[in-house]
Amino acid sequence: MADLPALMRPGSMRVAWDRIIPQTNLTQDAIEGFASGNPELDHFWLDKSLTYSKIGMCAVHVAMKGEDIAGFYTISPSVIRGVGLPKSRQAGKPTMAHPSWLIGELAVRKDLRGKRKTGVSARPCCVMRSTWHAI
Repeated sequence: MADLPALMRPGSMRVAWDRIIPQTNLTQDAIEGFASGNPELDHFWLDKSLTYSKIGMCAVHVAMKGEDIAGFYTISPSVIRGVGLPKSRQAGKPTMAHPSWLIGELAVRKDLRGKRKTGVSARPCCVMRSTWHAI
């Protein structure tokens, strides 16, 4: 364990949440009480997320700290075509569809962003809108 980087050692990282739950487990008051400070994400959260989740367009998961919402993310099944991958990752099949998960929306509660002690960053990379980058 001593040779592991500090952030990988058990108990070395503090996070802004203590559990992840499905959005459908929340009350309407809890849903309306969350704000990320990003108007697009807040609009998605309040007006679309529950509907999208119910119709199976995505799964909405919520990071909770006690009874407060720390953030949310959506995941959807997707595929990556081998053509978009580096040759070393194509496994000789550039037209093959590789199953994947797409993080469509990701938001952190406004007052938690940028506090290093929570491990949550305020950088724009915290907000991803249906993008995928090859590894």
